[in-house]
Amino acid sequence: MPTNAPYKVVIADDHQIVVNGLMTLLSKETDMECVGYAYTGEDLLKQIDQTDVDTILLDLNMPNISYIKLIEQLLANPKKFKIIAFTAYNSPKLIKSVLDLGLDGFLCKANSEKEISTAIRSVHAGEVYVGKKINLSPKQVGLNDPFSKEIELTPRERDIVILIANGFTNKKMAEQLFISKHTIETHRKNIMQKLQLDSSADLVKFAVKQGMV
Repeated sequence: MPTNAPYKVVIADDHQIVVNGLMTLLSKETDMECVGYAYTGEDLLKQIDQTDVDTILLDLNMPNISYIKLIEQLLANPKKFKIIAFTAYNSPKLIKSVLDLGLDGFLCKANSEKEISTAIRSVHAGEVYVGKKINLSPKQVGLNDPFSKEIELTPRERDIVILIANGFTNKKMAEQLFISKHTIETHRKNIMQKLQLDSSADLVKFAVKQGMV
């Protein structure tokens, strides 16, 4: 892309200091410009509709919406743009899941400043870019916040959490998912252990807070 047609980047992060830092970084590049920013997923979706954008730097842990739901809504937009995850979470499971969803790149916030501009240019050249500093261990170490718990759920467990939060009984969930009640009960037990929750009410609160429903 020629320098007189810069990449138009929207930054999505719920921390103003991160947004400001990225805006400063992009301002130093002759072929990039920040055309908008958003502190919530809802703001980001509005920005995309109202802005001429070709690149999104996306923090996955945005308020009030699950990263999967947000990514699905972004990909459903008829506009064509590249999406690069830009997050503090770098477990291989998370990287695989977002790339499988259709993202174009993945950067950890521990990556160097230079890698951000490299990633933007790379994805527009048709590459899938993954930053160099990723966690190679099977599980993320040292994090026990709600988002890190959410990303440890399997797709089936996510489905069950969403159904529970929507008031489905074990019997109705078994019918909906075409599995046995016993399998549902086993999944529920595993979910409660993974999320370190004590009751169905706590599970519903978790799902709502994480924007899963």
